Amino acid sequence: MSLIDTHAHLDFRQFDADREAVLKRAQAAGVAALVNVGTDLASSRRAVALAGQYKQIYAAVGMHPHDAKELDGAALAELRKLAQQPNVVAVGEIGLDFYRDRSPRDAVSYTHLRAHET
Repeated sequence: MSLIDTHAHLDFRQFDADREAVLKRAQAAGVAALVNVGTDLASSRRAVALAGQYKQIYAAVGMHPHDAKELDGAALAELRKLAQQPNVVAVGEIGLDFYRDRSPRDAVSYTHLRAHET
């Protein structure tokens, strides 16, 4: 059976020294593909770049609810553009996350609603 890791953050700098080794270990363990999830614009850009560099990495682009206060028209436009890249398979981190309340609730709700517009 092949496995897919649907939520990875291999773009984090903690993986800079051994990213290739991590991917090899994942493959040896039966993980055929990984979805690297962006949490903001910078990490979404990195996720797309990694997906272009490694055949087993796919990208998800989005803005985590904790950073919803930073989602404006320009950020949303860039996320939409990133989402059109060939190895992008999902939009996320998005949603409603009130556990830590790092962004105003109306901004978090706005992020959720705007992400679902066509």
